[in-house]
Amino acid sequence: MVKDPAKAVTWYQKAAAQGYIKAQYNLGWMYQNGRGVAKDSVLAYAWHNLAARQGDENAKKQRDLTGLNSVQRAEAEKISASWKQGQVLSR
Repeated sequence: MVKDPAKAVTWYQKAAAQGYIKAQYNLGWMYQNGRGVAKDSVLAYAWHNLAARQGDENAKKQRDLTGLNSVQRAEAEKISASWKQGQVLSR
């Protein structure tokens, strides 16, 4: 279990920005559950979507469990589509 969720988010962000799939998945989980960051289903979907696009099956499942409406999903898709290596996703 993560002992310092906020510190974990910082490290996940660094790794996710470099394209590491597991870190992207983990950030999605952190946003989905409000661990170390404010709960944000749109950013959870966006991070899971990045990992899913790289073939992470668990990320696909988690992405689809976020329960977003069509407007939120469109926002999350736009956020993840604009990602470039070295960037941390934000709203």
